[in-house]
Amino acid sequence: MLNDNQFFVTLQNKLTQGGLRILAGMLLAPDGYETVKSQPASPCKLPMNGDQPDFVFSDEEDGCVALKNGRERLYVSLYWRARNAVNFLARVHYITPEFDRIAVVREGVEFKRSGMLYARPDWTNMGFGNGGLRYPGDWHSAYAGEQLPIAEIPPGISFKPGQENVYAGKGDFYQLRYGPYLIGMNLTKNRDFDLKMPEGIQPAKDLVSGKTITSGTLKVGPKSTVVVYCGGPDKPAHSSQPPP
Repeated sequence: MLNDNQFFVTLQNKLTQGGLRILAGMLLAPDGYETVKSQPASPCKLPMNGDQPDFVFSDEEDGCVALKNGRERLYVSLYWRARNAVNFLARVHYITPEFDRIAVVREGVEFKRSGMLYARPDWTNMGFGNGGLRYPGDWHSAYAGEQLPIAEIPPGISFKPGQENVYAGKGDFYQLRYGPYLIGMNLTKNRDFDLKMPEGIQPAKDLVSGKTITSGTLKVGPKSTVVVYCGGPDKPAHSSQPPP
């Protein structure tokens, strides 16, 4: 940011926003700037730079994936805001030369059911934090009352429906298809899961191993992630249209 002259522009923009949260965060900026400025020059660049090699990063504890594939970047949160129950939702940020899209999308989740359910409250501003601010007027959430399944809570942990808990909405296996990408993530320590390839897209490329995929089903082992580029093993990652 310093080399690109973006750092102080960012601070200047933040100063126009105001608010305690913004100002509290700004308190660390002077010391942080002095620390960074005093460091010796480094040839290392951030991995998402255009001249850096392609890669896939996955975190099987927090359900996150980040990848660089040619001219495309994809950031995914599979375990997204599932504080009270399994919500079957993922958050994605997909960047290509033509568009930049942030979306909340449906995903597949396999998990052990506790038998308990969570009813979505009538919140219209945020899905957490007591619903955030209340809009004026008689507004109601279309999702109010929807019953979401609660995952199995480990023994010895006190819990009842309606409470926030890291286990309540966490899956064992996530499967997401977004644009040309198919992701399968296994969060367990001792189980295998099957990731089924969509019809009519083979061969494809496994971005983690670099291998060409020709079979219809892939095994995803414990604490591992598979990311398949369905555009083909030899086709550049360059989309002309955003996914729906």
